[in-house]
Amino acid sequence: MTTTTTKVKLLTLTQRRSARGTEYLQGGLGGLSVVGFRGKPTEWSETWELFVSERPQKPAQPPQQRPSRIDRDAADLFQRSLDQR
Repeated sequence: MTTTTTKVKLLTLTQRRSARGTEYLQGGLGGLSVVGFRGKPTEWSETWELFVSERPQKPAQPPQQRPSRIDRDAADLFQRSLDQR
């Protein structure tokens, strides 16, 4: 009997090194920041301790305004004057 297991990628962590030389993992999961530090090794393998925290809120960007018709007409007129040179 064969069973098929579907794998779903949860996140990607990047291995980094601090200025002090400490290795750590860094990544993101939606609105969360994920960081991992080496844990205490077990008898069989190395371990990593993962921590999550909320990412800092980015300042809200003001909505982009479309140029007014007067601005577009002035830009067109300026471009035409350049093209005639």
